[in-house]
Amino acid sequence: RQRIIDIYRDMAYSAPIDGILYHDDAVMSDFEDASPDAIRAYEKAGFPGSIAEIRKDPETMARWTRYKSKYLVDFTNELTRQVRDIRGPQVKSARNIFAMPILEPESEAWFAQNLDDFLANYDWVAPMAMPLMEKVPLSESNEWLAQLVNKVAQRPGALNKTVFELQSKDWTKPEGSNAISGPILAGWMRQLQLNGAQNFGYYPDNFITGEP
Repeated sequence: RQRIIDIYRDMAYSAPIDGILYHDDAVMSDFEDASPDAIRAYEKAGFPGSIAEIRKDPETMARWTRYKSKYLVDFTNELTRQVRDIRGPQVKSARNIFAMPILEPESEAWFAQNLDDFLANYDWVAPMAMPLMEKVPLSESNEWLAQLVNKVAQRPGALNKTVFELQSKDWTKPEGSNAISGPILAGWMRQLQLNGAQNFGYYPDNFITGEP
């Protein structure tokens, strides 16, 4: 933990920073973490001393899921504070969230991500609006995107601080032949706007080859 904090502080000292995006690797599955340090932390928080024991009881499992989600939020907030201490309070925070915890909130257990937590703790929330990555057929992708926007819109004001992140590559295809065409990407952008999205972008941007 301290090593990660030191990296963020070094980064803040070394370059001007307007904002921080916590990417999609800030997750914990429904089997993580089982390291000795993690088990000690669970026991200190009142949980059993093994993941198998935690998973036996649905209520304990639900509390453990919330514990992990909050832990990750608290840690990223600490990292943001460290950067702001050096660069100033104007530094903005954002965090990626997978689509499933939005569409099916019970899947928080698989990601330790919760949309309401994100909206309450970050300046911007960046849902990964990536239908092909979620194995949604292209023919159903517009409907899927509409569902995603509408789920976010159920929270008052949420669309004002949400940036939907589209995919510009189809990672199910080999590198070099997996770029998503401009018309498809533009169609997705239009679908987002038609359903009320205020902000959107795409990832990745290959400026060398001009894709997308």
